[in-house]
Parts: sequence; structure tokens; C-alpha cells
Amino acid sequence: MTADVVTTVTTKQMQKQFSPLSKHAAGHGFVVVTWDGAPGAVMMSPEAWASAQREDEHLVVPDTECEQWAATDVPAKLAALHETLTAGRHVAASARGRLRAMIAPARWARQAFPLLGLPDPDAPEPAAADQVLVIYRSRRAVQAWREEFAASPDPDWEMDRRLSAGPTAIPLPRRAQLRAVVYVLEGEVVRVRALDPAGEWVELPGGTLSLAPVSDALSHSEIDALVPGLGLYPGQARPAAPGVRREFINI
Repeated sequence: MTADVVTTVTTKQMQKQFSPLSKHAAGHGFVVVTWDGAPGAVMMSPEAWASAQREDEHLVVPDTECEQWAATDVPAKLAALHETLTAGRHVAASARGRLRAMIAPARWARQAFPLLGLPDPDAPEPAAADQVLVIYRSRRAVQAWREEFAASPDPDWEMDRRLSAGPTAIPLPRRAQLRAVVYVLEGEVVRVRALDPAGEWVELPGGTLSLAPVSDALSHSEIDALVPGLGLYPGQARPAAPGVRREFINI
């Protein structure tokens, strides 16, 4: 787990430290809550919760499966919370009329975490394998980026170096694993860029996007030298699964 993004707590810690923990979640962090040592819930920002559903249609939560709770009830009614989560329902915790955090069942989070660039909350710490980030884009999104960076000498480079894991910045340990980024436009690979492992990442306002140290677009031979066996080249078909906007591939 990445300590700066994901925090794992017991129910006792949740009860005593709910206010700072909910603030951590609201600031695009993630709080894994364990019952008897096993993850039972993940508290996250409403933006992260909504983003995961946009990424994968199978994660969409019907209104009937989301309960509205006062934030003060969460630490006070942990037994009822556990029962709600075990039944597969989500909890929206609000304070003073404002939605403060979402609490999702752990089994839902296990599917959502990879889409957010985070590890499975119930998995052992994996070996730090090298990875490639594949980004799927629509023509409409690309056109918007190009219009935004029309004055830049290289609009494609400007949009390509802005990377995220959805509603959050890519966690620091995962950045160290990334070796390349594959850009896919409407089901076709258009570019592959290397990531400089010693390069600087610059955080942009909002806590979601970072300026990554990406290279110029790589040639076929450069791709083979950097990531042998990847087998993804410009012009090649790479359709995305429904609702998936990015994926991390071990190499």
C-alpha cells in the first residue's frame, strides 16, 4: 500500500480518528477499514467513487444500494455500518449538508482500485514489477486538448505529459514502476513514449494531474529496446473494454 495515499485502520482507530481520516479521504486519499484483520470497507472522496463508476460500467452503484448517513453516525454505529457493507450497500457520509466521504464495500473497492492506480486492498504487497500505462482517448477529448494547447510548439506532447490515475495523481511507488505510456485514440495506438525514471514529476493544482517526464514519441525499434515483448506499436488496434479509460500493464 502507498502510505501517502492509502491508510489502513482498525475499527477502533476509525472510531477515535474519524474526523482526520474522513479529511484524508476527502483530499483524494483512501482509508481501508478492517474488521478482525480483514478489509471490510474503503472510505474515499465522492470524486474517486464517481470516477471508478465512469471507468467501468460494472461498478455503477444504483441509488437503491447507497445509503445516506450523517457523518457523526459512522464512528458511532460501526456494527450497523459493517452490516450495511456486508450486504453490498454503500454509504454516503454527510456533515452540515455537505457530502464528506463515500464508504464502499471492500469487494467493490477490489475492482475499483486498479482503475484508480492503486493496489488491491486485500492483496499482499506485490513485487515492484515494471509497468506500462495505456491511456484510451476519444477524438473529442483529444480535440479539446489540442485547442487548449494550440499555442504550444507541440500540443501532443503537452497533453501526453499530463498523467493521472483517474481522480487522483499516480501514487509515487507506481511512478517508479512506470517505464512507458501507450496512447490509444479510438481503438488505435497512436504513440508510445518512454518515462524517465530519474525525471521530475510536477504536481498540478487540484491533486489529480501531474506533468510527467515523458520522452519524444518512440520508433518501433525504440519500443522494442525499452519494453521488449510489449508488442504495442503505432497503427496497431487496441480496443478498450467498455468504460475503461486507462490500464496498468505489468511487463
